[in-house]
Amino acid sequence: MRLGIVSGLASEAACLRVFDVESRLRVRCAGAGPTAARSAASTLLAEGCTALVSFGCAGGLDPRLGPGTVMVATEIVDRQGGRFPTDRSWCARVLTALGDSVGEAFAGRLLGNDSMLASAAEKQRLASELAASLVDMESHAIARVAAEAGVPMLAIRVVCDQATTSLPVWLDGVVGEDGKPRTGQVVARLAAHPSDLGRVLKLAANQRAALKTLRRVALRVGPLFALG
Repeated sequence: MRLGIVSGLASEAACLRVFDVESRLRVRCAGAGPTAARSAASTLLAEGCTALVSFGCAGGLDPRLGPGTVMVATEIVDRQGGRFPTDRSWCARVLTALGDSVGEAFAGRLLGNDSMLASAAEKQRLASELAASLVDMESHAIARVAAEAGVPMLAIRVVCDQATTSLPVWLDGVVGEDGKPRTGQVVARLAAHPSDLGRVLKLAANQRAALKTLRRVALRVGPLFALG
């Protein structure tokens, strides 16, 4: 079994540097969004991977979930009616491997959205409508590729922005194709919206906490993510 990992951000993919492996684990930083994620997942399958993992941060939809909370997705849904169950036994093995090492990791439903959800009101509306706990922009695309190929798929996501937090809308699109923030663009947009500085700093702190948790997740599940 050869495992392919897709992350939207370079900082998420970097959490897997705790592994000194080459032969059975391949990591692709797709850049944010479903189009890039689908391309990365398809490339991994073409390179011989036989299972896929979506690995990274996510937005909270359940207001009870704080930054750093870990969810292993049992199902991924999108707003077009797509439903993609993940491999249940694999999910169970990952949760067993995690134990209480990263707090109360749980299994739940993940929403894949094509763009950033900035509004707290919209997050809470979708949580109620779709019974999803977290949202990201890549997992639904990866899940669709896995379903089309008939290979097992898993998603591990850690809360960054909470359900009750509204994000500056101008943050959408500031991540480049290399999965890194376009620093000049961020600075320019922040200069145009100086009142958003506090929210941006809080988001950055939450992301650091989420990435720290992601590294701990990687260490606990091992280079094959409890697949075998």
